[in-house]
Amino acid sequence: MNNKKTADQITSYFLAELQNKPLDEISINEVTRKIVISRVTFYRYFRNKQDVLDTMLEQFLVEFDGLLKHRNMKPDYFKMTTTESVKKVLFDYTLCLVTFFIQISHELKY
Repeated sequence: MNNKKTADQITSYFLAELQNKPLDEISINEVTRKIVISRVTFYRYFRNKQDVLDTMLEQFLVEFDGLLKHRNMKPDYFKMTTTESVKKVLFDYTLCLVTFFIQISHELKY
C-alpha cells in the first residue's frame, strides 16, 4: 500500500466515524483494526487523533482556497488571511466544514 493511499484511508475512516460519534470516542486501535494496519503504521503518518483532524482541515483549506481562486474571491473577503486565522475561526466547526467540502466536491463532479 502506498503512502498516500494509507494516509487517505486513515482520514477517510475518521471522517466517516466523525459523522456518527465525537473524536474522543474514536480510538486508534479501532482505526487500525478497521482499516487493517498496525499502530506503527498509523503513527508513521499521524502523531495522534488530533493530528488526523488537523491534516484533514489543512487538506480542505487547500481545496477551499482553490474554490476561492476559481470563483475569484480572495481570503481577505472573509477577514481570514492565514491558515492559522482560518483554523482559529473554524476549528470548532471542523466537522461541518468537512461535510461542506464533501458536498461541494460531489456537486462539482456532477
